[in-house]
Amino acid sequence: MILAVSPLGLLSCTGQLGKPPPLDRPVFPMGMALSPDGERLAVISSNFNFAFDVGAVLLADLGAVRDRLTGPDVVINDAFSSGVFIPTFGDRPVFDATGEHLFVTSRAENLLHELLVDDSGVVSCGGAEVCRQAPHALALVGNDPFDIVLLDQGVDDNGAVVVRGLVTHQSAREASIFTLNAASSGNDRLRIESAPVDFGEGAFGVRAAVMRPGDDAVGRPARIFATVERRDGTAIVGVDLVSFEVPAAGRAADVTFVRQDLESLLGTRTTRDIAVVDDAIVVALRFPDALARFVVDPATGDMTLTALKDTCLEPTSLALTGAAAGNLVLVTCQDNHSVELIDPITLESRDALRFYGREPYDIVVDAARQQAFVSFFLDNSIGAISLVDDDGLPGLHAIGRLGQPLPPPEDGRE
Repeated sequence: MILAVSPLGLLSCTGQLGKPPPLDRPVFPMGMALSPDGERLAVISSNFNFAFDVGAVLLADLGAVRDRLTGPDVVINDAFSSGVFIPTFGDRPVFDATGEHLFVTSRAENLLHELLVDDSGVVSCGGAEVCRQAPHALALVGNDPFDIVLLDQGVDDNGAVVVRGLVTHQSAREASIFTLNAASSGNDRLRIESAPVDFGEGAFGVRAAVMRPGDDAVGRPARIFATVERRDGTAIVGVDLVSFEVPAAGRAADVTFVRQDLESLLGTRTTRDIAVVDDAIVVALRFPDALARFVVDPATGDMTLTALKDTCLEPTSLALTGAAAGNLVLVTCQDNHSVELIDPITLESRDALRFYGREPYDIVVDAARQQAFVSFFLDNSIGAISLVDDDGLPGLHAIGRLGQPLPPPEDGRE
């Protein structure tokens, strides 16, 4: 396969590398993002075992390979047509509404990156000399940046893309609000608003964050939901489910939090992900492993527990199937090596795909095509799943892999 970005060009984008990761296949894949048109899949190689100098963002051309995803034994080795290096430990990429801007954080250097995706599907660092430099990278104050939530998107009077977003940190009590002005090629292209969102004394960091869009027709403001860990020294002592209205520019210090102590309510010590399902949210809980459903008051943001259900071991990521596949919830479970299909009201399991890959981590959904893609952390591959059977009924059916999966260790140890 010929990559859309040449190896020499990529080396110039990252400086001198002794051992760069591959750009035609993922290594310890973690977070993923699907472009708005469903034609491109961004995958993060995490460099978990420090085998390489840096991490990577890979781009798969789904439009070119989709017709070949016909069954569980299918392996497509030429899906990843472009890639770029970023500092180690990137995760949770997010496309903007145009599909031309891809945002991702990297924890090794506490950076927010804006990567560019051109019409031919080539991802790049833009005009920056290296992927960790301005104007397409922004240094963040907090440690371990993780989730990116896009709050508002549009264009300015000249048709240039403008984006406002929130970056949460797994090891900081504050979250940063950033803006992208794509018309600028200077250091003001990416900026941090002066006032952060401060989750308060005792907050250690945010495990998950998601936005429920506003609805003017029913008087419902846009609202952020987050799970905030509390620690005493180095020990986790609990986690709060927090909600707040999206603040106006420069007014993040004025937000009013609605809090639910999940440790006191449910005995849980931390969480992994949150999914918005109509007027409710579903939260993946850890220690013990479970799913919880909360109905949200549209005006006040108050959250009322309506369902709690044990789930598979180590739930990691949640996603929604979309209406065509039954408006169900998908959950990946690393320790069970499974993907489950969950009723969003009762939290009962409707179907499961087990042992198709090792340690499923993230999952993204192409609702229009009724497909999902899951990153298998220990397989160095991405699994493709149909969300319906031949009769159009909801279910999980493996239809192929992007990348040759690694064989399991001969001694049975991971």
